[in-house]
Amino acid sequence: MKKLLKLLVFSGSLILLVACGKEAPAPAPAAALERLQEYRRPLIVMYSLTTCGLCRHMRHKLESKNIAFIEYFIDEEPIRFEEVMGKLRSAGLSTRKAGTPILEVNGIMLPNNPSMTTVLKHLQSSKR
Repeated sequence: MKKLLKLLVFSGSLILLVACGKEAPAPAPAAALERLQEYRRPLIVMYSLTTCGLCRHMRHKLESKNIAFIEYFIDEEPIRFEEVMGKLRSAGLSTRKAGTPILEVNGIMLPNNPSMTTVLKHLQSSKR
């Protein structure tokens, strides 16, 4: 009997399923719902400078609290610099007085090295 090999991409990870002539069983509803919750996690984008000590400090704080985030270095990626400046302008914030790190938490712009209390407040407000 030939083995059936299927590749499934689920939640960003590659899973190999090997079955002997049968389809793999569908995941239990509870497990499927738990995996879907991964997609509803709050999103943090941190705009940093490679030489910024405050950015490094914020990165360590987020990592120590196991808070997922994406970090862009605006001094190395001009397109990210333009992106963050556009987001600040759209939010009605000054681009001249914006210091790093600049965080975007669930679509809310938080410039000038926001406190962890402020970041957590915006994370909590997204949970329902």
